[in-house]
Amino acid sequence: MTGKFHIGGKDFAQEPYVYRISGLDDVVLLNGFSREATDYGEGVAIENVDNLHRAIALHIVSTKKALNPREFRFLRREMEMTQNELSSALGVDGQTVARYEKGQTGITGPVDRLLRFLFVFNLLPKDMQAEVIERAREAIERDEVTEHSPSFIEEEGSWFEACA
Repeated sequence: MTGKFHIGGKDFAQEPYVYRISGLDDVVLLNGFSREATDYGEGVAIENVDNLHRAIALHIVSTKKALNPREFRFLRREMEMTQNELSSALGVDGQTVARYEKGQTGITGPVDRLLRFLFVFNLLPKDMQAEVIERAREAIERDEVTEHSPSFIEEEGSWFEACA
């Protein structure tokens, strides 16, 4: 089950609301919504949908269980990425993401972990994302330029990389 969500400091509703419009079948709202009669039947208004979706996504990425296809799609949509954009970030074929989301292909452990990381990374401000990427690029370039095997020394029971 994805989870039950509520807004702190508010009374719980008499009857919880299963929030299926999220694309997930197992999100239950205990408050933060109101039922309203409309000309077309009962309608439901959700308070602060953006924060609700962020809370759902953070819950998904922080659980130990493997991502299911609906959770995979939910995270991609929350990052506002197309299937092709996500496939490029994951290093897989564009149709592979579609197959993950349809449950036609199993979501492998490395893809599961990378999608979780990408979601959390996506929460960082853009300037911070750029800084992290630049630092990683610099580290990669340093490793490509310095083609030496590291050597280590032991001092007082701890290991340290020896300076060249």
